[in-house]
Amino acid sequence: MPLSLFQEAVFLGRSPAGLLSAALAAKLGLRVLWQGSGEPEPFFASEGLRYPAMPRWLPPYGESPLADALLRELALEDPVHRLGEETPGHFQLITPDQRIDLFSDRQRLARELERARIPDAGSFMEWLERADRNKNIQDELLTQAAEQAAGGRLAWAGLKRRLRSLEVGAATNLPWLARVLKEATEFFAYLPGAQLRGWAVERWARFILGGMRPVVGLEEALLGVMEKSGARLEPGAVSESISRPGRREFLLQSADSVRIRSLVLGLSLARAAELVDFGKLRLKLQALSANCRQLAGLFSVHLILPAQALPVGMSSRLLIIPNVAEQPAAENLVLANCRFLSEKPEKVCLQLFCRIGIEKRSQGRAVLAPLQQQLLAALSLVVPFLREAIESVASPFWSGRASDEPHPEPWGLHPLFEIADPLPFGLNESFWRDPPPGLVPAGPELAPLMGFEGAVLAARAIVRRLERLLQRRLLPAAK
Repeated sequence: MPLSLFQEAVFLGRSPAGLLSAALAAKLGLRVLWQGSGEPEPFFASEGLRYPAMPRWLPPYGESPLADALLRELALEDPVHRLGEETPGHFQLITPDQRIDLFSDRQRLARELERARIPDAGSFMEWLERADRNKNIQDELLTQAAEQAAGGRLAWAGLKRRLRSLEVGAATNLPWLARVLKEATEFFAYLPGAQLRGWAVERWARFILGGMRPVVGLEEALLGVMEKSGARLEPGAVSESISRPGRREFLLQSADSVRIRSLVLGLSLARAAELVDFGKLRLKLQALSANCRQLAGLFSVHLILPAQALPVGMSSRLLIIPNVAEQPAAENLVLANCRFLSEKPEKVCLQLFCRIGIEKRSQGRAVLAPLQQQLLAALSLVVPFLREAIESVASPFWSGRASDEPHPEPWGLHPLFEIADPLPFGLNESFWRDPPPGLVPAGPELAPLMGFEGAVLAARAIVRRLERLLQRRLLPAAK
């Protein structure tokens, strides 16, 4: 009998929640098969070198006990060897008039805001003090959340009540800098309107001020964990259909058909519904997909510059507001991430991002080419003589030089969804209320909230669900 028939769990796709749960399941002893489903890798190429299209942003080490614990469990980091700290640094806020260092140390930050004459600086520091006081309670709730997610809707209702006790008011009428940080969270996590309460904004403000960690190659590291744990990896495999020959098993039709008892879909719900060829489950996936409407995505430009072109004192992480007269939202807030290249240490890769509505993305180059010029103009506030220094440019809609390879389409780096009945920590209530037996969606629609923390929580909940299905104890019992 072929090895494929003995797989206990199959994971499809590259979503963060799906990859984390697959790595955790393999580490804990499940017989795992992972298929990449033929999805393109998010990268861009220039002059024969491949560069990651966007890093995975992790909370600062020590700020998220939940994320730190999972990464230690997967042997991906420890207190000495930490992910994303190859280029340590804090964020700088750039406006046409000044450069403001967003230090994590509260005293240094207060002095910097006083120097820069930031409006409502005193109110912002008071708001930040409340965020610091609430942190321990938030951490406690997050460590319980995955167990509660597997426990059903009533358990989540208790968590929601505790969350409401943390409220310090709606996330409106905030000090100016708090509004900037609130908008900046959309680069790292999705917090829909119903979730933009005080606790969520406070938590992400702490992360940004602590220095979010841009991690390159996290997906490859997770695949390495799976491989070392004995998982079977098929990165280029493409599934054709998912059928159900019996009550307790699925048949995954691909180049090598696989029978399994549990299937985790790290794919979009629309794609999952296309694969499933039996009625009720397909209808359920279609209904879930109908409750998730994509609102926006990220537009990006990637530059290769000589390292000497960067000004002295420039941080590797920037938030740029090109027009301070407007609200710091959408296209008027630019994220820049700078990476020094190990292959060519005399070069740097600067990645620029802004959020765009899905209607603009669908209009193509006519709208997005001017947006690229706006991003370059924003970076010119920091890097003098930028256009003269650029050696290579790439973006999803950039034709590039003859030697440049185009981006894979669609890119889908960080889609933002409007979700019906979202839960506070990244799990959709309409799914967990009546889960289909044996099949677990883990795509971008069901676990985009709270960024990497949401993916960690979803991964824990998925493994709990697999425990129940396979009647095996994998994770330690909850206290």
